[in-house]
Amino acid sequence: MDPKGIAMPVTYDAHDANPKWERLDREVVRDLMKAVRDNGLGSPYFKQLLKGTFSIYDLTPFDLRSLATMILSDSQFILWEAKWRKILNDYRIKYQGGANAGFTVAQLAGDPPLDSAARQASFLPRDVLTDIKDAARKAMVQIPPAGVTESLFTDVKQGPSEPFASFIDRLTQAVDRQVIDEGVKSHLIRCLAFANANPECKRVISAVPGQPTMAEILEACSKVGTPQHVATILGDHVEKAVKEAFANFQQRQCYKCGKPGHFKKDCPQITNNADSSDHCSACGRRKRRPARNNASGGTQSGNSRRSVDHQRRRHK
Repeated sequence: MDPKGIAMPVTYDAHDANPKWERLDREVVRDLMKAVRDNGLGSPYFKQLLKGTFSIYDLTPFDLRSLATMILSDSQFILWEAKWRKILNDYRIKYQGGANAGFTVAQLAGDPPLDSAARQASFLPRDVLTDIKDAARKAMVQIPPAGVTESLFTDVKQGPSEPFASFIDRLTQAVDRQVIDEGVKSHLIRCLAFANANPECKRVISAVPGQPTMAEILEACSKVGTPQHVATILGDHVEKAVKEAFANFQQRQCYKCGKPGHFKKDCPQITNNADSSDHCSACGRRKRRPARNNASGGTQSGNSRRSVDHQRRRHK
């Protein structure tokens, strides 16, 4: 559809009266269409461009429908209009008891007989047109991208190696599309940023003192996966391994005396035995047996005597 001359912004005089139309620059519409085509309906770029465009121009329900038909597919337009009317009904309820209490959802949506842009501009106050435009923007960012089956925002979880910022982008987009109440969005995102983070980012967030802001959480988790962070983790693991090894050593028992804190080769009992009278002070072995007198009146060492006894047994 040719965007030229379809959407017309409303302009007012210095007293917010005498509304009139001026042609909306067709480049504005083309930029919105290109943003959806190149970046997607849920992209941060499109959302910011849409927000900026809506903040500049006063648009009627007729104009908003025209923009939606150019930006959205047929199925997306059906979803958008249903969400738009739901948000308009929330505004209608909010108007109760005030100057705008008499408006119906059909009037706010510009249904017939209030279906011409000129009649809408003259019938609907400027502050009401602002609410209608805001409802249209909120409904549009809630439309899931074409061909994508979106899960609940509570099921958006950080992957094991996914950058934390990428996870927050996905979480924020899901919350924006599925939650209408602007007042609870930031709280939901902050809670789920911790609850659905991967174990390493959870550890980092838990180490941040106090009640960290979302900016502080993003700053802390931005270091996860960097060489400095990996070195810190390795250092912690090495320190833990050394402490565990030392603790295990302290708990091991000596096979000689049964006491903890040393090995058998270092056992004090062996050292004490080495100093006793029947052990050699140099090598710790038992001393040789003293010599004895043999049958011929000579002396025979203990070792020689054992050798003779061994020879006799062989000849028997």
